[in-house]
Amino acid sequence: VGKLLGKERACLAVVLACALLTYGGVSLFVVGFSVYPLAVQLFRAANLPRRFIPGAIAFGSITFTMTSAGSPEIQNLIPIQYLIDEATKQPLTDARAGWPASIVVATFMFAVGQWYLERVLRRAVADGERFEARDGDHVATQADSRRPSFIVAITPLVVTLLALNLLPFACHQLAACVSPTSSPTIYAVLSKFPEDGTLSIMLGVMAGVCLMRRQLADVWQCFGDGFINGLLAVGSTSAVVGFGSAVKDLPAFQTVVSWVTHLPFENPLISAAIAVAVIAGIAGSASGGQGIALPILKPIYIDQLDVAPRAL
Repeated sequence: VGKLLGKERACLAVVLACALLTYGGVSLFVVGFSVYPLAVQLFRAANLPRRFIPGAIAFGSITFTMTSAGSPEIQNLIPIQYLIDEATKQPLTDARAGWPASIVVATFMFAVGQWYLERVLRRAVADGERFEARDGDHVATQADSRRPSFIVAITPLVVTLLALNLLPFACHQLAACVSPTSSPTIYAVLSKFPEDGTLSIMLGVMAGVCLMRRQLADVWQCFGDGFINGLLAVGSTSAVVGFGSAVKDLPAFQTVVSWVTHLPFENPLISAAIAVAVIAGIAGSASGGQGIALPILKPIYIDQLDVAPRAL
């Protein structure tokens, strides 16, 4: 991405690199640590002040890709497990829900956010700010001959997206061509193939392991490191969600919920959006806030107000 855009677009390159990774299923915890050294290289080459690197990483990681339709990020998948039909226990929504609105919102967020980043960067450069090197910076001296090609590098992300958005659909279509009586096992597997973010990411990981086996010195060490890092991410997220779960039992929380779910907006989707934002803010977590808000909002907005689940 950096080569494609050139060093004068270093900030945009960092944003797009983060967006590619998070939309491809990589956790934002991982993206922050993995992109930072690359961002330092790009900002050094462009001689831009390094204090804007965290902003570029955050903007590319935790905004428009988190909630865009088709994304395997948890914020896009959580509603599937809460917005279900009580009679059939089937999800009322999926990972691609509201994709037309998603495109509009993501485009708006990206355009305004990137405009602001570039604006403050230009102002800082005009004021004389430049890149400040640090002793701990890694300086690349030559191209790494073991570096995978762009196609190989992006394939695991593509596999993850296809496994989440196309594989279940393809399996359900194939199930229609299989006789449930002559091949009951195959029919059961194909017809009930899940839209599972975890399975999709696992397939993406396995694609990466297979395609990049020459670049991986110790595959099992990578799995071990990934497991430990995963526990740290799960632990920190669980702590925040636990805090939110404790807060929701307080009388003050019930008062806030009653207020935000009865806002005087003609369109219930507006009050629903505000309600989720407020509850997530109280809980201190986007994922935890959704997990708390959706069971509260579903009976009100879907069962009573008949709001379309995919729109919600």
